[in-house]
Amino acid sequence: MKRSSDSPADAHRNQPLKEAARLARKMSVSLRDKTIEGDAMTDEMRNSPHFLLALVLLLDYSNWSVRASAMYEIIRQDPRLGLIASRALAFDPSESMRGAASMQLLDALCSRAEKLLLALLSDPAWTVRSDAVQALGDMASHRTVRSVENTIRTIKHVLSSDRHPVVRRDAAGSLYVAMEAEGMPFLLERLGVERDPSARTGLFSALDAAGHPEALGWWLDLLPSLNCLDQQYAMSSLPHARFLTDQMSRVLEILTRPDEQWACYGALLEARDTLRKIEAGSAAAQKEPTTG
Repeated sequence: MKRSSDSPADAHRNQPLKEAARLARKMSVSLRDKTIEGDAMTDEMRNSPHFLLALVLLLDYSNWSVRASAMYEIIRQDPRLGLIASRALAFDPSESMRGAASMQLLDALCSRAEKLLLALLSDPAWTVRSDAVQALGDMASHRTVRSVENTIRTIKHVLSSDRHPVVRRDAAGSLYVAMEAEGMPFLLERLGVERDPSARTGLFSALDAAGHPEALGWWLDLLPSLNCLDQQYAMSSLPHARFLTDQMSRVLEILTRPDEQWACYGALLEARDTLRKIEAGSAAAQKEPTTG
């Protein structure tokens, strides 16, 4: 039996899809041998009421670079729809397409993660705030935040104003991770006003990592007054390579106290592990042949 033709109502409903398919064919010709940034599309194409639908149709095109161009343009036109397209293309047969889609997903996830972390800086639990500020430092160091400058400004604010000393301690380390040696002036400024031993431990550790020549000596002077948990943090956070054997002997003397509690063993084990690494590094260096 011969199939009847579409009714006028059906034809009217299908017209946008037909127009979009026609536009998609025209766009594919322009994009096929161009860059994946979609710069080959004309203003006439972009101004078409069927432009977004045509881009969706191109997500199934045979050439991966055309699919990628469509994905990038959809993200520009409608970020939410672009995220859906990226999720779908993350399983594309083309390795190049999967890589491009994955990067778009990572950018979207990082943006969402950044917003969440910024909100968590106001969490009532200090442990949550500590984790959040450390994560922001890591993201800033990998440049996966929208504005590195704004993130650094936020970390500085936490370092200056959080009510819990351990959060301020971890913010100091986070600032170093984000800025490295460039953060030294602000760390020194905070050292001038910070009085809590836990927070000062973080400042000394960050300054030592940044290369300040006196930070390690300051840290050694502070070590006897720290509680066991702060001592353990100090031992685990300072770079092993910056210890010298004579200083480590002093550290071991400080940590081996007659009133040791269980928590102190963590600091002592960290110190002994550091000393073993120093000795192993020195032995390896002595075995290396010298070149004339």
